[in-house]
Amino acid sequence: MILCLAQQTAQISFESNRYNLGTFARNDAHKAYAFKFKNTGDAKLVIDHLSVGCPCTVAKYSKKTFLPGESGEILATFDGSHQSLGAFEIEIIVASNATSKYVRLILAGNLVATQGDVVAAQQSNITAAADTSRRQDSWFRRFKGKLSNLFKNGD
Repeated sequence: MILCLAQQTAQISFESNRYNLGTFARNDAHKAYAFKFKNTGDAKLVIDHLSVGCPCTVAKYSKKTFLPGESGEILATFDGSHQSLGAFEIEIIVASNATSKYVRLILAGNLVATQGDVVAAQQSNITAAADTSRRQDSWFRRFKGKLSNLFKNGD
């Protein structure tokens, strides 16, 4: 008689491994998305931990263990209020006891300037231009004074 025992395994299956938050302004930079998944295996799924590739994003799971057939979610919350403008992709790694021990999720989007950002940039450019003009004027006055002294001493 041959006895064959099949090993049970957990399997984590996400509805989607990537989500694009779209284009939004820095003043509307708190965005969240729930990556939904299901334990499609025949053993208990245990989420060990989450690793997030940017301090601008927090990821949390709804609970730690999921029986076969149970569903859950990883809630990823992005805070771009202090981030650089432009397109971004944040990587979230889900570590579990599933056959695919590590699953990579991507939260993407495009952060654009607010009216306040534009005004601040314009003010910064005006200030920089004024400082440059003052430095050039000061240099020119010093140069003119040195030339004047050179010709006075040459008499």
